[in-house]
Amino acid sequence: MSRKFLALLDDKHRPLFLGRERRLATADQRMALIAAERGCSRPYCDAPATEVAVHHMREWPKGGRTDITVLTLVCDPDHAQIHDAETGWIAEIINADTGPPGWQGRIGWRQCGTLDRPRPNNTHFPEKYFTNPEMWNPDSRADAEWFQARAREVFENKPAEPVVFKVDFGWKRASYRAA
Repeated sequence: MSRKFLALLDDKHRPLFLGRERRLATADQRMALIAAERGCSRPYCDAPATEVAVHHMREWPKGGRTDITVLTLVCDPDHAQIHDAETGWIAEIINADTGPPGWQGRIGWRQCGTLDRPRPNNTHFPEKYFTNPEMWNPDSRADAEWFQARAREVFENKPAEPVVFKVDFGWKRASYRAA
């Protein structure tokens, strides 16, 4: 059985506030995060939404809230890298001073103890590579060309091939095309 839902997003593609009731995110908060982030928020991670957990950007024991505006999706291997040590990572909301213009209001990651700008994960948004080049930040021209080719493959209009069913009745084999 499937469950229909409506994800309300703001103009920065961030889910709207859904409330704070407990430490664990609600199903509604999780669905809104999945609609907005589509998978793990760590740069270059391609883990889909089916393999992630909800993470408090400020840890719950340190006063973190379970508000939709301070939650993000993170896969288990990347979740283990978020900590306060020198080699740890911080997930934070990108603002005008810290990130690419098209990603302000989204989640970015940076290493603890550095002045690096937080980087967003572009992997789950191939359609943006055509319409908003400022929203992605490939490391080289080769990366840019690869992403553009991937997006073309996924989003170009291809004629649908007819579906053919092959049936073996035991005494007769037949192929049927779907109408």
